[in-house]
Amino acid sequence: MPTQEKKAGGILTKRWFIAAVVPVVAIVLIVFLMPQRRVQLSDQGYDLTLALYRVCNQQDSVSLAKFEGQLTEAGSSAALSDESRVVITDIIAVAKSGRWMEATVACRAALENQVHRK
Repeated sequence: MPTQEKKAGGILTKRWFIAAVVPVVAIVLIVFLMPQRRVQLSDQGYDLTLALYRVCNQQDSVSLAKFEGQLTEAGSSAALSDESRVVITDIIAVAKSGRWMEATVACRAALENQVHRK
């Protein structure tokens, strides 16, 4: 017959599992159910998005701040399209709010949109 301690441990394990799985499932559902706009990144936009993907994947706040500085510098460059800038700044806002996984997925989606499949 199980003791109270074992029952409590089992309940805590189930709660922890639910607390860990539910947010991940929610993010996946949001990403796949929301309509994704197809974005055409400029060459510089692609390079910046790739760098931002690394920053988000590593959940590095310091590098994110440095990246924002690079984006500001690129602002005067005609090589970065307005569409690229909007996508990148949207992803930065998501990352700054602490939703690193969502930002990483958004970077990946933007990069994959550049692949032309037949």
